[in-house]
Amino acid sequence: MPKKLREEKIGEMRRLYTTTKNTSEVSRRFGISQGTVWMYTVGWERGFKTPNEYQLYLVRKAGYRSFGDYLEVLAMKKGFDSIHEQLEGLQDKKDLKKLWKQIMMYLMCLVFGIISLNGILLKEG
Repeated sequence: MPKKLREEKIGEMRRLYTTTKNTSEVSRRFGISQGTVWMYTVGWERGFKTPNEYQLYLVRKAGYRSFGDYLEVLAMKKGFDSIHEQLEGLQDKKDLKKLWKQIMMYLMCLVFGIISLNGILLKEG
C-alpha cells in the first residue's frame, strides 16, 4: 500500500497545480505518479475528498455496487472463481502491485468509455 501523503505536501501540490494547471509538472517536481497528483488536485477541485471516495465513484459509475463487487467480476472475467482465488495465486508483492495497476487502469478505462464492458479492448500485461 502506498504511503499516505502528508497534508503539508498535498497543500504544496495543490498550490503548484493552481498556478500551473499542469499535473505532469506537479508529478515531476514532487516525484509522485500523475494519477496521485490528479486525485489530490483535479479530483479535489471536483469535490472528491479522498482517493477511496473517487474510486467508489468510478465503481458506481461503471455500474457496480461496491469495489468488492467490481473486483469479483474482474477476477471472474480473467477465469478465476473469485478475487480470493486470484490473490492466492500471486507470487509476491510485485505481482500484487501489477494486478492493482491493471485493476485501476481497467476501471478508469471502463468509466471513461475507452473499453467495452466485456473488456475485449483491454490489453493484458
